Amino acid sequence: MSKDLLLEIRTEDLPPSEIDSIKSQLKEKFLEHLRQQELAYSEIHAFYTIRRFGIIIKSLVEKQPDRIVEKRGPSKNVAFDQDGKPTRALEGFLSSNNAKLDEIEIKSVKNGEYVFLKKKIEGLPTKKLLEDSIPKILNSLNFKKPMRWGDGKHKFVRPVKSILCLFGSEVVEFEFLGIRSGNRTVGLRFFSDAIEISSIDEYFDKLRGGFVICDPLERVETIENQMDVFEKSQGVKVDRIEALIDEINKICEYPLLVSGKFKEDFLNLPEEIIETTLNHHQRALTVRKKDGKISNLFIAFQDRPGIEENVKKGYETVVNARLTDAEFYYHEDLKVPLEERNEKLKGMIFQKELGTLYDKVKRIENLSIKISKRLGFSDKELAKIQEAAKLSKADIVTNLVYEFPELQGIAGRIYALKQGKDPEIAYALEDQYLPGGEDNKNLPRNVIGAVIGLADRIDTLAGNFLIGNVPSGSRDPFALRRKLYGVIKIIVAFEWDLPLGELFEYSKDLLKIEKHIFHEEIEKFVKVRLENYLIEEEGIDGDIAKAVLRLWRKPLRAYFSAKALQKHRKEGTLDDILIAFERPFNITKNYGTYDYSGTLFKEEIEKELFQRYIETKEEVEKHLDHLNFYDALEVLRRMKSHIDEYFDNVFVMVNQEEIKLNRLGFLKTLTELFLNFGDLDLIERKERNVQ
Repeated sequence: MSKDLLLEIRTEDLPPSEIDSIKSQLKEKFLEHLRQQELAYSEIHAFYTIRRFGIIIKSLVEKQPDRIVEKRGPSKNVAFDQDGKPTRALEGFLSSNNAKLDEIEIKSVKNGEYVFLKKKIEGLPTKKLLEDSIPKILNSLNFKKPMRWGDGKHKFVRPVKSILCLFGSEVVEFEFLGIRSGNRTVGLRFFSDAIEISSIDEYFDKLRGGFVICDPLERVETIENQMDVFEKSQGVKVDRIEALIDEINKICEYPLLVSGKFKEDFLNLPEEIIETTLNHHQRALTVRKKDGKISNLFIAFQDRPGIEENVKKGYETVVNARLTDAEFYYHEDLKVPLEERNEKLKGMIFQKELGTLYDKVKRIENLSIKISKRLGFSDKELAKIQEAAKLSKADIVTNLVYEFPELQGIAGRIYALKQGKDPEIAYALEDQYLPGGEDNKNLPRNVIGAVIGLADRIDTLAGNFLIGNVPSGSRDPFALRRKLYGVIKIIVAFEWDLPLGELFEYSKDLLKIEKHIFHEEIEKFVKVRLENYLIEEEGIDGDIAKAVLRLWRKPLRAYFSAKALQKHRKEGTLDDILIAFERPFNITKNYGTYDYSGTLFKEEIEKELFQRYIETKEEVEKHLDHLNFYDALEVLRRMKSHIDEYFDNVFVMVNQEEIKLNRLGFLKTLTELFLNFGDLDLIERKERNVQ
């Protein structure tokens, strides 16, 4: 027999930023509880609104299955005396397990004969288990910013108003934070009285009648359907921003579309200003005409039934006021050329101990020049990059960005174009922040934005590591992991063979801050992020990703090496490469020098391998110069037969010390050729037995 479980925790308004975590934690913890207690079920769903969250478990068994548990007692010698009578040790074992002598049996195990007892443990009623476990599950939930109330003893995401918990039609009785569970809930505030629930089947229907749509998927469908109707009736297209629709879904229990208009004069403003005013500040969606141009219509969603004219007027009043401010700031900002704004950056602190924003701009400029020269850009390209670097933070001191921080970078691009700057430079001012934040997939449109974005991130990373702001655990207040991800993503996307270690060192010199463990911390940080990137973004196997971290100072080479090794693995040729590497590596890994002389080779086979090595080295280096790691590995693979023949016929560890050391030095040098691709000894192959 089975029943459905319904749990609803009704609270004060939940922070939208906590909701996804609550939903996933609640489901995971219930799944773990069901697994531990061996409780079968058919479906499990977590749900939420802004004022409640809960779980539904369908066809949950009413009772745990009975279990047979075997317990081991004392050894036979300890359990019985010389006359075969039970000792106190055995009597104690029987007493503690409520068992009789005829229930035990003697079994032989590795270390002798022991007393064993098979005991049937009857399963507990599911309702009883839930009454004990639900408060513990709720207490175990973690929140970014929990709240205390009352006398300070209670701590939860927000104060709890009521708890509804039913197993079938029965109340699962427990207390949590001073609130007793029951069979009542409340619909939308101000629109619904208490609602009594007798079963899970009527829960959603009754709450719908109380103007609450509990299922988040149903709410999204309601939002989308209303937008469909609006588009057809008005002959327009709504900009359906997924992140904003998700946010609306999280803040509304009964979303109802409200449409409004702003003054047509504001359509002369850049679209980004209109979009930011509506999307970020009013949680409203922009609407476009059939020709794709933005219209003066907008839509938002109220959390209540019935279309109230004053809600529409309220939205229109606020939107028009905000756009009036934006229009004023926009025109005032255009009066001052961007290059004249850098002086104000001298009075703005970038970060404590890292100087002003003006100091940062200077460092970005120097780093950008360094990067550009390493990449061999022309004087014309270098001049554009240098100008973009100088203007990179100028828009921060504009009125528009002060009032609308979301427009940082975008405002720089808008003003640069309006003031007649080169479009490549203008777009670089916006693209320098890509990838990052919500837009972590898109990349800069041109190399100018990519270079200054790279310089900006490297400066921030180096500076924070030098002053001790090293991310640990989940703590990363300056989003340094995301910034390093951006560095790796840009280097790989633009295929720039840049020496990242050298750039961090140069950045350290520009900051003029000393820290002895800077290099070790940076190396460790880069390796972790690079490994994650290769595995999660590029689908590289974990052992290969770990192996190429040897090349972390040049991330593009690590990336190409990983891709090449992965391709050889897929084609079934990687094992040959690994065996060719392992035989010389294993015998020389504890040998410390690369010294050898060709004149000391005695055997014809070692002379042939030496000649093969000279030819292979030249060919491999030529491929690596062109970043062709796959073909370079293929060249090494062809050495396998020569290396096998060498080890089958040449005894390395001869008694003649000079000959032995010469052979070890040569094999150590040969191994280095393979290490251009990473620590290949970390890569697993089908057979590890190397003769």
